[in-house]
Amino acid sequence: MKRILLTLTVLFTTFYGFSQENDNFKKDTQKLISIVSGASFDAVTTSLKQFIPADKVDAAEMEIKALMPELYETMAKIYMEEFTHSEIKELLKFYETPIGKKMAEKTSVLTQKGLAEGAKWGREKLTPIIQKYMKQ
Repeated sequence: MKRILLTLTVLFTTFYGFSQENDNFKKDTQKLISIVSGASFDAVTTSLKQFIPADKVDAAEMEIKALMPELYETMAKIYMEEFTHSEIKELLKFYETPIGKKMAEKTSVLTQKGLAEGAKWGREKLTPIIQKYMKQ
């Protein structure tokens, strides 16, 4: 009986410790995602203003903000598959530095400009090559 109790205690303690560490990992990961994607959220809400009447933008932003925890939860799973908790902590340290803060701030702009240039490059450079080989 003592062995069973001891075994159960060890298993419970191990599981609880792992669960707590996993919760901290998820919390840190969601914090990182919030930092990294904050500017992207601002870009999305700015683009909404083109499609939604001005008097309804605030309501739309509130609805979108309410959905963000669900997105962060999903994104956290992806990040946690690709990074260790230690790596997430290092990334958080980086994003707390002045250059890290600037990187987080500029990520959305860099992504938008990069996508635009990539699309232009694809049209100008890749399309002729693809068409050339489609004819052969």
